[in-house]
Amino acid sequence: SAVPHEKCFNFYTGVGPDKFTKMAACSLSDFKEKAKRVDPKSLEFHVQRGDIAKWFNDVLGEAELAKEFDRLRTSNLYGEVLRTRIMRLIDTRIERLTYSRTRV
Repeated sequence: SAVPHEKCFNFYTGVGPDKFTKMAACSLSDFKEKAKRVDPKSLEFHVQRGDIAKWFNDVLGEAELAKEFDRLRTSNLYGEVLRTRIMRLIDTRIERLTYSRTRV
């Protein structure tokens, strides 16, 4: 489910208002869609700082996914390779969530 606008994840390529990509994500599926299109430099920036892991954990309550993203910090993945790995992690989580809902 989506979070309030003020808790959405804002994609930047560096520090400062001039580095804002004008893209924000307010849910896990929204994050996936934006991560497909955002400049890979933004993904690199946020993975290295731990921003995505922190947002997943603190805002979305996705502790397991946050741990996976924390591991990406030391993976030395960049550009499209990093984007592909991020997509795979999110797809796996969405599949698990969908599966657990259908079993209830």
